[in-house]
Amino acid sequence: MQNKSLKNRPTRGRSLTIDEFAFKYGLSSADARRLFEVSGPSENDLDILMAAKGILPTQCKD
Repeated sequence: MQNKSLKNRPTRGRSLTIDEFAFKYGLSSADARRLFEVSGPSENDLDILMAAKGILPTQCKD
């Protein structure tokens, strides 16, 4: 479950769907959903989270 304080926090940058996030990083739906709930939909925040974990995107938009 997403932290209540995250729900009130403004989104920085573009918002991703769980499917877009899973595709970008080659994650299973379950893993993407778990990380998405921790970080929220902000592409910037998700990229920071994944960089901290040492995971690079597998799919990038041109």
